[in-house]
Amino acid sequence: MTLEQYNTLTEQKRAFVLDKAGIFVASTFNKHYEFDLFMLDSFYVEVIFKTDGTLCGTRAFTAISQLDRYLNAIDIKPLVGTL
Repeated sequence: MTLEQYNTLTEQKRAFVLDKAGIFVASTFNKHYEFDLFMLDSFYVEVIFKTDGTLCGTRAFTAISQLDRYLNAIDIKPLVGTL
């Protein structure tokens, strides 16, 4: 699935696809929000929640620069052990 195809889906279908095929990458937090990052095929999906668990929205993107907020949260230890 491409980013363009994903963006044409309804919110309910995007949630279904993300649940079935998305790979969880990392979470990060600030005072008001939690950001969960998933990889789906050749793009990323960010799911944004308020700290009380209320879903605020999602954002799909391909730009590597958008991953900056997650760099310190990604655990690479499982990958290093395979080298």
